Amino acid sequence: MKTLLLLGVAAVLALPAAADTIFLRDGRTFDGKITRTGDEIKIDIGMGVITVKASQVLHIRQDEAPADGKQDAPPATAPASGFPAGGAAPGSDDEGGIDIAATGNPEPIVFTLMRRVAAAGAAPPDALTEQLRQWRLAVHDRHRKVDGKWVTPSYFATHREAFNKEYKNSQDLARRATRMRGRAARDPSNQKSLQTRYAKALKDLAQTWGDGQIRRFLLAIAEYHGDNPAAAESIFRTLVDDAPQVAAYHQGHALALLKLNRPLDALAQAQIVLQLRPNSQTALNLVRDAMKATSGADVQNPIYVQASVSVNAYEKAFGSSSTATTTIEWLMPDARPWQDRDKALPIPTCDRLAIVQALGVPIGQHTLMVDETLTTGAAEIVVRLADGRLLPASLLRVSYSSREKPLGVAMLHVEDAQFTPLTVPGPPAPPRPAAPGARPPAPAATKAPPAQDRSTVAYGLGYWPAMGAAPRTIAPRVESGDAKETTFALAAGEAAAPIIAGGDTLEGFMLGRLNAALTDGGPSTLLPASAIAPVLERARRSSGTFNPTMGYTRLPRKITPLPAEGKCFIVYAIKQEKMD
Repeated sequence: MKTLLLLGVAAVLALPAAADTIFLRDGRTFDGKITRTGDEIKIDIGMGVITVKASQVLHIRQDEAPADGKQDAPPATAPASGFPAGGAAPGSDDEGGIDIAATGNPEPIVFTLMRRVAAAGAAPPDALTEQLRQWRLAVHDRHRKVDGKWVTPSYFATHREAFNKEYKNSQDLARRATRMRGRAARDPSNQKSLQTRYAKALKDLAQTWGDGQIRRFLLAIAEYHGDNPAAAESIFRTLVDDAPQVAAYHQGHALALLKLNRPLDALAQAQIVLQLRPNSQTALNLVRDAMKATSGADVQNPIYVQASVSVNAYEKAFGSSSTATTTIEWLMPDARPWQDRDKALPIPTCDRLAIVQALGVPIGQHTLMVDETLTTGAAEIVVRLADGRLLPASLLRVSYSSREKPLGVAMLHVEDAQFTPLTVPGPPAPPRPAAPGARPPAPAATKAPPAQDRSTVAYGLGYWPAMGAAPRTIAPRVESGDAKETTFALAAGEAAAPIIAGGDTLEGFMLGRLNAALTDGGPSTLLPASAIAPVLERARRSSGTFNPTMGYTRLPRKITPLPAEGKCFIVYAIKQEKMD
């Protein structure tokens, strides 16, 4: 069971206690309290109840609290491993308010400690400020958690070297098998022996990778190539549970399910791959292969019917089968797929993946505005709709003049979704010049400041998913002074928070507080709608420029955007980390 310590700050929003995770066959996932009544499954997500048919459920991951309702006690403080000798190491990463198992980066711990320091008032305990100092050092020194231990970048370099060495050894073994001639080649026992040794060599190779998630991915591929699809399916399923935004994990799950003769379940996973990578020929071929493997008795199944609609949207049926070739293109977040040839393992192009999140608001039918920090260095961007579906997004590039300062927000193009855009008020019009000889206008009567519009709220979300999976509502706060300026208090570690009035007007953003080196993550800065409107208008005139192909040749297809109702959407960015 995951141990959660709740932070004593009202700013932290948590999901319902003892939250379960339900995975639907169409790719949607929901976190909440799950109950079953007959053929219906109800999920209480904290902001309402969603009802689905039991036949739509692929998998449920439960995370139940103990029968007595008590949470596990936090572990005792112990030195963390992997820190430089003689350096101060944080005592424990169980710092409260975060999902411990999901914390692979030290930043969420730093921001959580910042919130505790802020809640402590003018005189926070010395032990708390010392913990914050130590974890800031961990951020600076780029520590990461692997297999429950905090390690330095040199750990990843060592494991890369070990992987490269073992990779050469495995390829030598494969070449010896292909060069076998004469009687030895005709002896089945020799072939079986080499196959067994090669399968073991692949698994040994996978185990040398430093990062735990990519290591499991490589191990699942090794099991798949070693004709152990049951083991491969189990590993790929856990990867899908942990990171549903990664297309390659669904791809591997689909391939393993096909080997296990479960074509309908494979088709559901293949559909998610195509949904995440609509311009990938590999994804399209995978859906076609799963459809061919599906029996005639299941062609009326909603999964098969939807797959047919998806495939028929493509204008040309070209490309080879995804399972008939000796090369597999794994659709990892990268400019190009990770390839494995002749049942070898792909060579990762990064040490690990990091997934971050922020809230996007619709400012056009296919356009979202989101924290610019999220898009910087992103290998892939994914938007989650209200029904749980994940769709790809691309950065919309808009030119700025040399006199304009960066806004701190970016725009995304989501071609497979159709949003209801919010209204963005423009800057006030300049006063019209008076006619020659006309009297100056009388001074306006002094009016009391308007009453605060209580329908104006901001929505905050932790940048790191370990800090919470659901947005929180931030009430307005009127600052003291003559101006009576209204602000919204973001917590440390929250990405840019959209400010929405009346449910349909974007009043601006409170910029994110994401700098681990600054107090409270940085200043609380307002970006008003008047600053956004000119850039938005320029984007509309130029249509912007974007690259939706993710490094692939764009496939001709008829796009039918999904209606996407809502004023805020969670946007994920998958970033490659190279621990050099």
